[in-house]
Amino acid sequence: KVVREEKEGIAGELKVVREEKEGIAGELKVVREEKEGIAGELKVVREEKEGIAGELKDSLEESELCMLQLHQVQEELEHYFLEGQSKQSNYQILLEECARKDEKLVWLRNQRTLLIGLIKYQAAVFQRFTAISVRLTRALSSSRNPGRPNGLLPFRHLKAFWPRGARLPGKNQPIKLS
Repeated sequence: KVVREEKEGIAGELKVVREEKEGIAGELKVVREEKEGIAGELKVVREEKEGIAGELKDSLEESELCMLQLHQVQEELEHYFLEGQSKQSNYQILLEECARKDEKLVWLRNQRTLLIGLIKYQAAVFQRFTAISVRLTRALSSSRNPGRPNGLLPFRHLKAFWPRGARLPGKNQPIKLS
């Protein structure tokens, strides 16, 4: 009886242990299914991570390339800026030089105008002296007669040749022309 009771007790315990085993097996099955699900998610996450890592690598390479190009553009911009400053400086120098040359040109034009005026004046004076010389020669050649000694002419013969504003000799004073 005791053995039977013990057997029945052990059978009951065995039944409980089997039920617990089946419960644990069910839980284990659920845990394994969850593990497989998590493993699948982990695989997806790893694939995403690899994709993101590839994109990151591409982005870093593109960023480095952009930085290199930016640096080159900066150097080129600096070169053109300095070149522009140099040209601006040269332009200012040329403007100042042009202003000086313009002033000199105005001065030269004024000098040319003065010289043209002087040449015209000299030509007019030359024509006047030529005319005076011709008239004086005619007067001298027509006045040379035996009645006038040593080529002396009375004032009235020279009045037309005398410069304006000059002091004239007395009315009947002879002028020696030699």
